[in-house]
Amino acid sequence: MIDCGTLVYNRPEDYNLTREEVADTNMSVPCFLVIHAKGILLFDTGLSDRLVGRPLYENVDGGYGQIKFNSLRGQLADIGITAADITYLARAHQGHLAVTADGLNLRRAVHYRLPLGRLEQLGNLMKAAEKVPEDAYSFTPATTIRPFGALVAHVADAQLGTCSALNGERKQGTASTKTSKADIVSAL
Repeated sequence: MIDCGTLVYNRPEDYNLTREEVADTNMSVPCFLVIHAKGILLFDTGLSDRLVGRPLYENVDGGYGQIKFNSLRGQLADIGITAADITYLARAHQGHLAVTADGLNLRRAVHYRLPLGRLEQLGNLMKAAEKVPEDAYSFTPATTIRPFGALVAHVADAQLGTCSALNGERKQGTASTKTSKADIVSAL
């Protein structure tokens, strides 16, 4: 696992959590490097390397402060990996492409956006969102991990932002402000 930044967000209530339930409201942005006989997979690229050394107040996006102490390129170099060594790049969603814009040349890598097709992926998430009971929407295995409902809301907002941008009019999603299962499923 590679440290690809931290999101600073001091409103756990947006994730259906109380301040008493959350010791630290900062959220880790991990990247994963898998070294295998068939190649090297980099899963996600994290926050932009341009954030390294910049003060938090300069890096706020949608209410989330963004901090990055070490560049992805530097962390890879520390373990003897260059961009040319990376065979596969997978990313969870479009927002996780920051490093390619920062000049970490991953053009030689085969790019994936999750193994499932986008429609199949969304269909599976929709089925899960509908089947999970409402009281489990606030479930989280650890205080540093988003509850299930917040994760579904995040995907809904990301989908709206991406699809509306492709249509020429970027819209800001509001699913992350929803707390009921019905509202979150409707947004999805």
